[in-house]
Amino acid sequence: MQKVIDILEITTPLRNIYSNLTDEEFKIVLAGLMANELKVLHLIYGENCDEFHAISLTNAEKKTLLNILEKRMPKRVKLISDHKKSEKITSVKKVNKLPKTKTIYDYFSGFKCEEVDRAINKLELKDYQELLTLCNNDFEKPIVLTTASARNIHDKIKRRLYASKSYATKNMANYDQRVISKKDETAILKFLNSKEYQTLLEFFDMEEAICYAMDHGLVGNLKYSNFEIGVVLNRSESEVTYLKENILRKLQSPEESSSLKK
Repeated sequence: MQKVIDILEITTPLRNIYSNLTDEEFKIVLAGLMANELKVLHLIYGENCDEFHAISLTNAEKKTLLNILEKRMPKRVKLISDHKKSEKITSVKKVNKLPKTKTIYDYFSGFKCEEVDRAINKLELKDYQELLTLCNNDFEKPIVLTTASARNIHDKIKRRLYASKSYATKNMANYDQRVISKKDETAILKFLNSKEYQTLLEFFDMEEAICYAMDHGLVGNLKYSNFEIGVVLNRSESEVTYLKENILRKLQSPEESSSLKK
């Protein structure tokens, strides 16, 4: 049975309660809360939720706070925890499949070096710097992919490369025709050949771009369900939910959101 929280027992900063989460994960959890919920949290815990203010709350605010602490936060934290476990299992399965003594270009032998260079140049600064360190400042030197961060960079480059229009057009048709109609298929393929798709790829990887478009009416002027998006991307509904959280996190980044609005 879930413990019922007494409002008088709340004396610990929220960030301390969820100290097992990284700062990035904690932000993702908060990003899924509504504006009125965040307002109550900031009243009690401060802007970064790392303080505690003993102030009086209205009955409505108390009800909102208890709902956040008893239901909303635990549910979102569980989503992240389940995803981390899934990612860990997947990483363990893949680690022995990756070559360990090739250059970064050898890992992507199906692409031209200039295509790989473009994908590398789109990495975040910290990832780009780490890749340079791994390669001893020379991308033509062998790189060892034994650490989680190195494999993560490999996957980011891979997503950028496979986000090309030709690759997406070829692979996005592998969905269940009983769920996705011929009309939907036409709309999806039309979107993959559009300028809107290319624009989204400047800010998102392939899956995020398609998810964002299907969720915001950019594909056939329709809003698709998580299940339908999952069929197209070959993802579960929970994975689509987590994908949307990553998209929201990027949109809340001042640099990303301002550029996307342009």
